[in-house]
Amino acid sequence: MPEKIKLWLWLLSHTTIHVGEWLRYRGGEAGCKLCGHSLESIPHSFWICVEANNIWGRSLKIVATCGVNGRVVWGSLLGLE
Repeated sequence: MPEKIKLWLWLLSHTTIHVGEWLRYRGGEAGCKLCGHSLESIPHSFWICVEANNIWGRSLKIVATCGVNGRVVWGSLLGLE
């Protein structure tokens, strides 16, 4: 697995990905750029935001066209399998 993916997954698992919550703390804009929700958090960005869910769904379909089960891949990467 590429190092940048390992780092991104580590950041996600430790809730240290810089989203709107972090930017608000630093004095920046905190809203979701995809749907306009007032606060972009990690749960919002990955599971709640309708637009983000559409992107994740499309990415799973693209991975599936390569003959790979995207849900199995993500599950194994996140330690769910």
